[in-house]
Amino acid sequence: MAQRLVKIGLYIYAVLKRLRDDAPGYDLLHRVFHDQYVVAKGNVELRDKHKISSDG
Repeated sequence: MAQRLVKIGLYIYAVLKRLRDDAPGYDLLHRVFHDQYVVAKGNVELRDKHKISSDG
């Protein structure tokens, strides 16, 4: 499951890099990505599940 989530994260990261920050939905996608993933030295990694906030 973790490998699939990382693949999804890589895809989202690629989409975010191509989108302009004023594109419809960019803010939501950016927030979801940064809530669930961290980019370290160019690599997309799952954020530790204990560090993911459940509040909105």
